[in-house]
Amino acid sequence: MASGGFIKKATTGDALRIPADAYNDFIDASQAEKNRNPKGDQPRQSRPSLPPGQIWVRGDVISSRFGVVGLQRVETTRDQDEDTFENNTVWRIGTPVVGIHDEKFVILDEPIERGAFISRAIVQGITPVQINISDVDHTHGAVETNTSARLNQLRSTATATIARILWKPPNLTGLQWCVVAMGSVGGGGGETFAIVLEQTGGSNGTSSTAATWTYRIKRGGVIIASGVNPLFAPHVWKRSLGRINPANAGLAVETSSGALSIHWINEIYEHSTCLT
Repeated sequence: MASGGFIKKATTGDALRIPADAYNDFIDASQAEKNRNPKGDQPRQSRPSLPPGQIWVRGDVISSRFGVVGLQRVETTRDQDEDTFENNTVWRIGTPVVGIHDEKFVILDEPIERGAFISRAIVQGITPVQINISDVDHTHGAVETNTSARLNQLRSTATATIARILWKPPNLTGLQWCVVAMGSVGGGGGETFAIVLEQTGGSNGTSSTAATWTYRIKRGGVIIASGVNPLFAPHVWKRSLGRINPANAGLAVETSSGALSIHWINEIYEHSTCLT
């Protein structure tokens, strides 16, 4: 404040006297605040910073911690409010729907109440979650079209999703507490790693057809995929016509979306012995 008239705090019953210089300083300060915030908005309250891999969410759902919810949209676009969009983004969420939220779901890190309150959710990282295990060889969790009463679970699948199962109770099916890696955690977008293959299905090739071997895939002794034919996307392996010996080793990458992509396996073509 400028060096104007002397002012001090008043007590109850005192006559209010404001020196002209002090009053003018108040007017100047008020005008400066209006110029800084022409919309007349209330001062922004920054939310606490979030750990990496978490976002703020709000929606018309009620769920306990580790519930599964689908991402719908941001509450405030950049055109509506640049500062909020860049620094205090909140996502609207809802009940997951297959075909819409297959790769757009998050797991709550704290309970959520309908409507007014925001909660933290995990979009990338390691977290517990309940999964309905239908096959002990399944390697990922996927959304199903849930009612709110079943909002706290995923279903198991052999297809790569953004929720890769790191641990589940061995040899058990049904609803189980598991640990998953959300997003690309653990694979590292583009990092090459060794895999072990166990041939589980398919048939050998002939002079006019290619082999159709399928495999169970392991990484570090842990099954990460089952029923895999490396000819199908997102894999890039190719086969020619003829008989081949099944592979038992290979190299793969995990894409930024968490999908397994096989780049090389040691399938070896059979050759007849030439007699001279």
